Amino acid sequence: MWYQKFDTYIWQLSYNRLDSNPCMYIRDLVEARIYLILYVDDMLIAGSNQVEIGKLKWSLHNKFSIKELGLALISWA
Repeated sequence: MWYQKFDTYIWQLSYNRLDSNPCMYIRDLVEARIYLILYVDDMLIAGSNQVEIGKLKWSLHNKFSIKELGLALISWA
């Protein structure tokens, strides 16, 4: 149920779900591409435009009860 509500809402924000991975969404903008990846009840947002990422986070905060856990660290070991 939560996923269906989320999927409908994120689609309204002009994000497209990948056919090959239903938990990955992409929004292509002129100046950037924003990625949103879901894993159970966690979410990772990535992209090259911090303003657009901020807009997405603001929209999600207004619609859902979420909390930010900070930046994700990536290791290339």
